[in-house]
Amino acid sequence: MQDLAGKPETQNTFFHIFNQLHQNNRQIIMSSDCPPSEMDGFEERLLSRMKWGAAVALDKPDTELRRHVLRRKAQQDGLDLSEEIIDYVAENVTDSIRELEGVVASMVAHATALNCDITIDLARRVVANAIRIRRRQVNFEMVTQAVCTYFKINVDALFTKSRKREISDARQMVMYMSKKLVGLSLKNIGTKLGRTHATVIYACRNIEERLPLERDLRQSVDAISQLIANN
Repeated sequence: MQDLAGKPETQNTFFHIFNQLHQNNRQIIMSSDCPPSEMDGFEERLLSRMKWGAAVALDKPDTELRRHVLRRKAQQDGLDLSEEIIDYVAENVTDSIRELEGVVASMVAHATALNCDITIDLARRVVANAIRIRRRQVNFEMVTQAVCTYFKINVDALFTKSRKREISDARQMVMYMSKKLVGLSLKNIGTKLGRTHATVIYACRNIEERLPLERDLRQSVDAISQLIANN
């Protein structure tokens, strides 16, 4: 459901579909990455309908499911991941399937940058970095500083109206990393940067959709994450 945020026409269409199904006593199951009470960019009438039913938080995937996901991901992406690597990642990356996919993407980025195979030592370094970031109390200021260091721009430039490519790219990265690492709401991110809620939605979605396709972007995200972890 989070993918409908900031899309009023799509939400309106879904609203009428929901009503039609409900009136015909059909069962409706919706999923999202957060509860309705924490969703931004939705019409109140749609949020209220989401709250009609029972909201259930899914448990974290167990170790065997994590192994299965890693094997499936490796098969889909044509990666040669040994059982030792799969076991190590599955036993240490436990929060979510999305986090597992992020670690795999990071291992690929490292291996590509270093022109080497994905080994158990490489997996250990990537996982250690991911866990260190998750356990630290990362804040918005840490993200802005790391992003600006990477893009070699002044932090103050983020808060201007400048549309220069390097500043615009850095600003979008701050929005994405603030959502991913800090857990700020889209509205809060927009307020901090003086941008609209729709702008933040676009920026985060833009990077999320490009990450699987663009190696350079994955390497940028990984490098910025490393800067944050080392500070």
